[in-house]
Amino acid sequence: MKKLFIASAVAALTVPFAAQADTTVSGSIALGIQGGEANGDVLSVFADNVDVMFATSGNAVGANTAYAGFEIEPHTLSASLDAIEIDAVKVGITGDFGDLSIGDVGLSGGQGVKAWDKYDATPGTTGGISYAGSAGSVSYKIGFAPEGNNDGMGIGLGFSAGSIDIGLDFGSVEGSEDVVTVGAAMSMDSGLSLAAHFQTQDDADNMAFTAGYSMSNGVSLGLNFASATDVESAFKLTASKSLGDSTSLSAAFESNDPEAGDGMSGFNVILSQSF
Repeated sequence: MKKLFIASAVAALTVPFAAQADTTVSGSIALGIQGGEANGDVLSVFADNVDVMFATSGNAVGANTAYAGFEIEPHTLSASLDAIEIDAVKVGITGDFGDLSIGDVGLSGGQGVKAWDKYDATPGTTGGISYAGSAGSVSYKIGFAPEGNNDGMGIGLGFSAGSIDIGLDFGSVEGSEDVVTVGAAMSMDSGLSLAAHFQTQDDADNMAFTAGYSMSNGVSLGLNFASATDVESAFKLTASKSLGDSTSLSAAFESNDPEAGDGMSGFNVILSQSF
């Protein structure tokens, strides 16, 4: 029945959009191989990411663009079809007025810089409404989830000045501690980029730092470090190579060091294709 659910959901999203003359379909598929202690010391093929987005513009929405998108879960190919679900479903309209969307939009303001989401504690909901806009170098986003969708709200502010981005996010869900995230990122003409963020949820703080370097031949290198107070720290090394306008090959090694117990490490190699 899950096959039927997926097919029906895709059809429901595509039919109205396909009827429009100026409709585009975009997305990405990333598949790879993973192994190491963190993956049970066995090699497995997995789906790292599968996203699809539909967008249409024309007289039906004036000068604005309507869109719909979804993500396929879980991120594994070894699960049975009964475990596959469609996630992050949303529809919206974007234009000069901003961006208004409904569905699985998330409550985080989304304007805050997150260096690495390893220990991200941003509250989630089962559905909501969000509005995002900008004024000069300042961007903002407001999210709301009604009582039947975890009852929450989020606000985000972002500021850009040349090669520097600064962001602040606030998220709150009924029955959970409020989460505040503040971060900054900087990119340089040399290809070097730096980012850091700090997130607090009552006394469960976490922070992350990342450094990256991109070369003109399409090779990119990265180093991530993250720490969750009194819980665990981790680092991750990444390398990727562009194989064309829409294809890339990447590899990563990650090691976790918990406050209690033995640490674990894992690796993956991923081939990504966007369309």
